[in-house]
Amino acid sequence: MGNGGDFGIALYEGGHELVGWVNDVSCHGSSTILTQTSRHNQWFHVALSWMGDEVYLFLNGNLLSTCKNSSAYRRNGQQVYSDTFSNNSLMLIIPPSSNRDYRLAVGIVNIWETIIDSEMGISDFMGLTRAEGTNFAKASHYWPMNGLLTYLAPGRLLTSNVVTSKDRRNVDGAAMCTTDSKLSHIVLTGDIRPGGKYTNLFYSCLYTLSQCTKIIFTLDFLLNGDHGYANRDYVLLASPSGRANVGITITLNPIEQLLKVEHRSNTKNCSSWANLEDIKHVGGKWINLQVFIADGSVTLQLNDMDVQNLNPTLCTISQFSPLDYTSSPFPKIVIGEELGVCVSNVAIIESSKQDDLVPPSMVEVCYPGADVIFPLEGSFPNRFGNPNKAADLSTFTGRKISKKLSGCLNNLMVSCSEISLSFWLLVKRMDSSIVDMNNYMVMSTGPTTYQGISVAIEYPTIPNSFNLIVKLVTFDSIYLIFSTNYWKTDEWVNVGIVATNGENSMGITMELYRNGLPLMTTSSPFFKDASTFYPKNPNSGVYFGSSIATIPKMNAVHIASGGVNMFAFWLQRAASCGTPRSSYMHLMGECSSNETLPEVVPCQSASNCRLSTNGVCLENSVDNIYSMARGVSLISSPSAILSLLHIVEDVLVNQSIISGSEDEKKLLWSGVVLLNRLSIVEQSSAFEIELLQNMAEDTLDYLLQFLDVLLKPSHKNVWRELRDTYLTKPPEIVEAMAAMLRALRLENSSTIEIARKTNFVTSFSSFKNAPTFNGVQPMKVFESPTSWRNSDVKTYTVSILGADTPSETMDILTLPKQYFWKDAENDNKLKSGSINSPVLTSSVRSLTSVENTLYDYTINLLIKNEFKESATARRTDCLHWKAKSVEETGEGLMEYEVKCVYWDEKNGSRWNSEQCSVIKSNVTYTVCRCNGTGSFAVAMSYPDDDDSFWKTAGAVSQEWYELLKLFLNIATNSISAASLVVLALYLSWKNTLPELRDHTKVKLNLTMAFIGYHLCFMIFPLLEEIEVLCKIIGALEHFFTCAALGWQCLNSCYIFNALINGKLRSSWKMNICIAWVVNAVIVSVIACSTSASDYGTGLMCSPTGLSSYIAMAESSLFLLVSLAACTILLCNIDTPAYLHPKIIEALQNEMYGSVTMTAFSLAVFVTGVVMIYDNRPYIVFIFWMLNSVQGCLIAVVMGLLDKSNVVRKRKFSEFVETSQILGSSVNFTQDKEEVNEHSEFGDLEIGDGVMIGDEMDSEKSEKRE
Repeated sequence: MGNGGDFGIALYEGGHELVGWVNDVSCHGSSTILTQTSRHNQWFHVALSWMGDEVYLFLNGNLLSTCKNSSAYRRNGQQVYSDTFSNNSLMLIIPPSSNRDYRLAVGIVNIWETIIDSEMGISDFMGLTRAEGTNFAKASHYWPMNGLLTYLAPGRLLTSNVVTSKDRRNVDGAAMCTTDSKLSHIVLTGDIRPGGKYTNLFYSCLYTLSQCTKIIFTLDFLLNGDHGYANRDYVLLASPSGRANVGITITLNPIEQLLKVEHRSNTKNCSSWANLEDIKHVGGKWINLQVFIADGSVTLQLNDMDVQNLNPTLCTISQFSPLDYTSSPFPKIVIGEELGVCVSNVAIIESSKQDDLVPPSMVEVCYPGADVIFPLEGSFPNRFGNPNKAADLSTFTGRKISKKLSGCLNNLMVSCSEISLSFWLLVKRMDSSIVDMNNYMVMSTGPTTYQGISVAIEYPTIPNSFNLIVKLVTFDSIYLIFSTNYWKTDEWVNVGIVATNGENSMGITMELYRNGLPLMTTSSPFFKDASTFYPKNPNSGVYFGSSIATIPKMNAVHIASGGVNMFAFWLQRAASCGTPRSSYMHLMGECSSNETLPEVVPCQSASNCRLSTNGVCLENSVDNIYSMARGVSLISSPSAILSLLHIVEDVLVNQSIISGSEDEKKLLWSGVVLLNRLSIVEQSSAFEIELLQNMAEDTLDYLLQFLDVLLKPSHKNVWRELRDTYLTKPPEIVEAMAAMLRALRLENSSTIEIARKTNFVTSFSSFKNAPTFNGVQPMKVFESPTSWRNSDVKTYTVSILGADTPSETMDILTLPKQYFWKDAENDNKLKSGSINSPVLTSSVRSLTSVENTLYDYTINLLIKNEFKESATARRTDCLHWKAKSVEETGEGLMEYEVKCVYWDEKNGSRWNSEQCSVIKSNVTYTVCRCNGTGSFAVAMSYPDDDDSFWKTAGAVSQEWYELLKLFLNIATNSISAASLVVLALYLSWKNTLPELRDHTKVKLNLTMAFIGYHLCFMIFPLLEEIEVLCKIIGALEHFFTCAALGWQCLNSCYIFNALINGKLRSSWKMNICIAWVVNAVIVSVIACSTSASDYGTGLMCSPTGLSSYIAMAESSLFLLVSLAACTILLCNIDTPAYLHPKIIEALQNEMYGSVTMTAFSLAVFVTGVVMIYDNRPYIVFIFWMLNSVQGCLIAVVMGLLDKSNVVRKRKFSEFVETSQILGSSVNFTQDKEEVNEHSEFGDLEIGDGVMIGDEMDSEKSEKRE
C-alpha cells in the first residue's frame, strides 16, 4: 500500500521481506512469520515511521530495523506497488499476476504526525494498550476480550451468558465474566482456514511440543463472587473439554485456594499447583497466570512471582489421544463452565528451536502521547524487581538523543515553549555520619554550565532521605526548585517536571511532581542577569549518571548513586496539577487513569514573581495570592505560608477591598486554605521547626490576629456565598492551629497563653498554674492515683477557635455543622443538633501512658441556650415575670438539649458523642467530661423555625419591637386617657337637655370605664416583669374591658329605647349592676377560685385559660347586643318615636356616635383575638394602634360632636316627666298661661325665638280642630 511511489509498505520476495520507504529513505526486515501456514487468515499490524533521513519499520509492534538510504529496496517496493491491483470498496489488495497465491486485506490505515522511534511508543499507534500490544507482539495466538483485535476477528471469541467487566487495569469492558452455570462460558478458537475443518490453533505447540522448545500459556483471571462452592476442584479452563486427549486443563479449589495446571502430551501428563494465598495481588484480586510448558516440566508464575521452588512439577507416563476432529470449531479453549470467573488477555507464546522465549511483563508501562521514550535498561533491577530493566547511574555511559529532542534542547523554551519529562529514580542510601553538602547529579541536558534542565540530589543530615534540586537554565536566568522531606532513599520514585513559557512576559513556570502528584512550583527566577549569557550545550542530548561527566567543562561533577529507568519526554504539557488523573497516568507510565484521584482540582497558575521562597510567590497582588492558594498542595514550607498570610492580612486591612467583590472572595478563601495548610508543620524539617520555636508566642499570637481579621463580622455575607464553593475537608483551621501549638512549644519551657476575643491557645505543664479563659479553666484532668507519677513530664495544649459571627463559624471551619443522635426514650427516633460552640482542641504529651483519666472541658456556646421560661417569654411575649425570676436565680430547666461531641478520625471522620457526657449545662457554656483528648464541641438542638414573637410580629429587630411596644401603649394610651379625662369634666359641667340627663350619666360612666381601660394598657409594659403587679394588671384589664364594653352596650340600648320606644328614662341601679357590679363579682370569683393563676400569664399580662374565655364571652355578649341595637337603629332612622325634633336630632347624633364606637370596638376586639391566637405579621402593632386611640375617638364623638349642649336660655330647672311634654303621652288641659307659668320648660326658645310652650299650644289647637 502507498500513495503511488513517494511512500509505501510492500511485501517482497514471496512475503519473506517487508519493505517500507519514504521519499529516498527505505528500510526492510524479515517477515517470514507471515508466510507460515499457521498464520494465514490472521491479522498483523505494520507501522512505518519517518523523520528526516531515518525510517522505522514495525511488525506487530516489534521494531524490525532502523534504516537510512537504500534505493534498491525502494525500487523493489515501488515495483510491487505498480504491479498490485486493489479494490478500494473492499479494501482488498490483489498481488501481481506473477504470484496469485495470496491476497491481503487492509483493516485500518492511520496516518500520524508524530514519529515512532521505539517499541515503547508503538502501542498508541496500534490502537492497543501496552499490555495488549505486548501480547500481540509476542504471542502466536492472542485473545483480548474486547477492542480492535476482537472486532477484526469476531469468530475467534464465542460467549454464552457472560457479562463484560473492568479488567486488572480498571478499564471498562476489557474483561468477560461467567457464572458457575454450565450455560455460561467463553470459547476461544483460532482463525478459520477456508475449506478446512479446523483453525490455525490446531498447529499450536499447546497440543504438540515437537516444533517448540517451550511455550507460555498466560491469562488474567478473577473469581466472580462467592457462590457457595464445595471443597473440590472446579475446571477453570480446558482444551479440549475431556482429559483423554492432548491439551491443557486448569482447575481451582475456591475453598482451599489451590490452583492446579495439568498439561497432557502424547506420552506424559505433567502438572503443577500453587496456593493463591501465598501470592501478592495487584489490581484488586486479579491474578496473572503464566504457565511455562516444556518437555517434562510445567512451571507457574503468579503475578510475576515464581512458585516453582515451592511446588515442583509432577510428571507421569501416560498415553493421550490426538485432538478430536469432530468438534466444531476445532480446536477450542473453554473457560468458566464450572466456575464463575472473569478473564482477560489470554495468549499463547511459542518459541522455535533457536528462539529465546521472553514472557510478557504483567505490569504495563504506557506513556500516552510521549514524543521520546528511553527505556534506560541496564544491569539494575527496575521498580518491579525485574532484573536488567534499569540503568545504574554510576556506570551509565553515552547520551540519549533523537531528532525531536535535539531540536528542542538546542533552543530550550523557545522552539518548544512547553516541555514535560518523567523518569523513575532510586537513590542509594549514603552513610548518614558523613556531612556532605555537595550536589550529586542524576540527569542533565547542560546545566549548570550550559542551557537546559537538570536534576540533582543532596544528602541532608536526616537519615534515609535526600533533597531534590531541579534547575532550569535559560540564556540569562536560572529557575530553581528545592524540595525537601519528600524523598526516601532505596525506594523507587517517579520524578515529573513540567516547564512552560508563560505569555505576556509572565516568565517560565516550573512544576515538580512526585509519583504523578503535584509537589511544588516556581515561576520566579532564582537568578536573572541580563548581562550574563549561558551558552548552549554543543553536544545536546539527555545525560544520566556518569555520562554527565562527559559534557564539556563538567568532568568534575559529583554523580549520584542509584538507578534510573523509563525516561519519557513530551513537547507539550503532559501533566497539570489541575488534572491529577491524567497527570498520574502520563508521568507514572500507567495504562489507565487512577480512579481514586479526582478528575479536576484547582491548579496554581502563578504569575512571574520578583520575590519568592521555596517556590512560593510572595507578590502582594490578589491574583497571585489566589494562585498560590489554589496550588497550596505544592507548598511544603510553613515559613513560606506564614509569609503569605502576612501578605493576605496586609491586603485585607490596608488596601481598599470593596465589600462583596470578587477580590474579597478570593482573599478570604485563600486565607482559609493557606491557614489550613499549616498542619504540615509537624512534618517539617527539624531546622525549620527550630526557627519557628524561637518565635513561638509571636507566631501563635499572629495566627489568632489573622483569624480575627479573616472572620470579622463584616465578611459574614461573603462567607455565606463561599460556603457552597469551599470544598476542603478537615483537619482545616482547627487541626492546623493544634499542630502549630504542639510543634512550637518546647518541653519544660514556660507557659504559652494567648487570647484574642473568642480565640485562645495555651500550652502548659502543670495544672497548678493552668491558664484560665473567660474566668474558667477550659481543661481539667482527673487521674487515678495509680496512673500518676511525679516523675512524669506532661505538656498540655488547648486551643479554642471561634468567630465573631456565630452562625457562620462552623461553616468557615468546614467541619460538619449537624450531629444526629438517638432519642433516649425512643431508639427509633433520631434527634439532630447544630454545632454551637467554638472547637476546643486538646492534647497531652507524656513520657508514660495515662490510663483511667478523665478530662473536663468548659466550652462556651456561640448561640446562648435558654431557660424554658425564657424561651416561652421570647416566643409568646408572655410570662416575662417568670423568665426574670429564673434568670436571676440561674436555676431552671434548659430549653434546648445539648450534646458533647468529639471529632472521631478513626471512625469515618465524623462527630461522635460516645466518649463524652454533659456534666453541667448553662445558658452560656457547657462542661463536657470525656475520656480522652482531641477536638471537642457542643451540639445543641436549636430549631431553625424557633422564631421570637417580635420576629413573627414583623419587627425589624427586638429593639424596634420593644420601642414600638412602649410608644404605642404608653404614649398613645396616655393621650386617650387624657382626652377621656377632659371628656369626663365636660360631661360633668355642661348644660344639657333635662330630658337627656340619664344619657349623660351613662356617657360619664362609659368615659370612666375607658379611662381605667387605657390606664391598664398604658402601664402594662412597665409591670410585665413583676409577678404581683402583672397579675393585678391582668385582672384590671379583664374588669375594665368588660366594664367599658358594658357601658358602651348600655349607651346603645339607651339610644335604642329613646328613639324606638320613646323612653328617655333608664334604670340607673340596673345599669350600675350590669356594668360595674357583675363584672367586679366575676373577676373577684375567678381570682379567688384560681388564686389568680390565670391572670398575668398572657400577652400584655392578660388572662389565659378559663378566665380568658369568660372575659371573651362577656365582651362578645356586650358587643353583640350593642351591634344589634345599632343595626335596628340604622334600619329605623327615618321613623323615630314621637319626640320633640330637638331631642330627636340630639339622639340621632348620639346614635351615629354609638354606631361608630361600636364598629371601632368590634374591630379592636377582632384584631385582639387574631393577635392572641394567630400572631400574623404586623397584627400586634395594628391592635396596639387601634386599641390606644379608642379614647380619642370617644372624646371626639361624645365631646366635639355632641349636639345635646345647645341650650341658650334657662329660667329655672324643675324635673317634669317626659310624658308631660309629649302630646302623644298626656293631654294638657291647662291654658297657655298656666303652662307658661308652671311648665318645666318655662320660656325656652327654639328656632326663630318661638317658645316651646307656644309651639306646644299651637299643636294642641290644631289637634282639637
